[in-house]
Amino acid sequence: MRFFDLAVAGVISITAVALLIAWNPQAPDVAARRNLDEAHLRDFVTGAVETIGLVRIAEDSPGDLCTLLGSFSNSTVTFSANVEGFNCGAPPAGAAVAEIEFAFGPKVVVLESWFAAGP
Repeated sequence: MRFFDLAVAGVISITAVALLIAWNPQAPDVAARRNLDEAHLRDFVTGAVETIGLVRIAEDSPGDLCTLLGSFSNSTVTFSANVEGFNCGAPPAGAAVAEIEFAFGPKVVVLESWFAAGP
């Protein structure tokens, strides 16, 4: 009977610890913060596209587009482009990234933005 009591107590304690780990109140906050960051980044990319214009994005060479996006980058947000394998830069691992992809016939342009430093 004592063994049964110890087994039940062990199962209850393991279940309680598992529930505490699964029900971490910080996890939804982290997810919500990341979603908010990505929404702000999408706004930045959309603003850059509206300023630059689709015609210029479609017609500029990869180097010119990277230079142009570099002028939009600042101490908060970094912009980059990937044009048919030519990449201006890559975000740091784990960073929240927003991207918009355009297909102009065979030419595919992906514009990205991420926070240069923690927001």
